[in-house]
Amino acid sequence: YGSEPPELRPLPELRLSLSAPTTVIVAPATGDYRVIARELADGLGKIIGHTPRVVGEGTATADFGAGPVLVLGNLMDNRLARSLYLQAYDFTDYSWPSAGGHVVRTIRDPFGTGAHVLMLGGSDAKGVADAGRDLLEIVRQSGPQLGYLNRVKLGRWAREIKKYTSELLSSNDSVWKRTGGVGSWDFQRQIALAAIG
Repeated sequence: YGSEPPELRPLPELRLSLSAPTTVIVAPATGDYRVIARELADGLGKIIGHTPRVVGEGTATADFGAGPVLVLGNLMDNRLARSLYLQAYDFTDYSWPSAGGHVVRTIRDPFGTGAHVLMLGGSDAKGVADAGRDLLEIVRQSGPQLGYLNRVKLGRWAREIKKYTSELLSSNDSVWKRTGGVGSWDFQRQIALAAIG
């Protein structure tokens, strides 16, 4: 305990190159996801000059290569999205951002392989398809080199989500008083509410 902790160096700026030949789209085989993935791959192909490969959700992370890795879906629909959710990288599920809503979010190297992730999430297939269309518009306007992104469009329950998260996202720290220790139900509830805001 007597030694000083090592100095943490700043991380390099987050950069994802969607024009990389290693870009991969991960989609579940269920529902409309394969169609959404194919439309996204074809749309990117028209912009960047080559079509990213589409793989199933069961593909081993080591097989993704250098990425970037575009993940379609949410906690319940995609095993890879579930893994990201359970590791607190993304909180897209059937409730948030709610039906018709979507998320376009970068995640820095969650697998420890150097491959960054672009989460294209939604609470339903329409939301995921909208996330794909949103990404295509971003690439059309700004090019295939992406930095940090966290675009969220709330869906059907936007009013309710804003209502219960606004207090937690305010500058008033008193809402964070714990009534129990770390791991208590109240503490877990506060963390969950903050995470979905």
